[in-house]
Amino acid sequence: MIPVTDITKLVQGQELIRVLNGEVHYYEFLMIHPHNPEYVFCMNFCKRAERFYKSEVYKQFFTDYTDRDLINVRRDYALKTLKECDMALKELGDKDNLKD
Repeated sequence: MIPVTDITKLVQGQELIRVLNGEVHYYEFLMIHPHNPEYVFCMNFCKRAERFYKSEVYKQFFTDYTDRDLINVRRDYALKTLKECDMALKELGDKDNLKD
């Protein structure tokens, strides 16, 4: 799984994934915005174009991914969430609700 680091190297029709909160979303790169190079257009799985700010693309979009990569992303997020829940329960201790 390779993160997008240069939008000028993306080609029209290239498959991308966006990883956001442990969920994987599939996109197809369409083009860099013709009037503002800070934005790119991608088509989502519903065949609707979406506009993304360039910094979002660099942080959340990937190319050249495998099924194993997708499973690892989802697993890592689930483990992180589980760890956060365990910490919250430990902090709560014997209290029955958060207002105590």
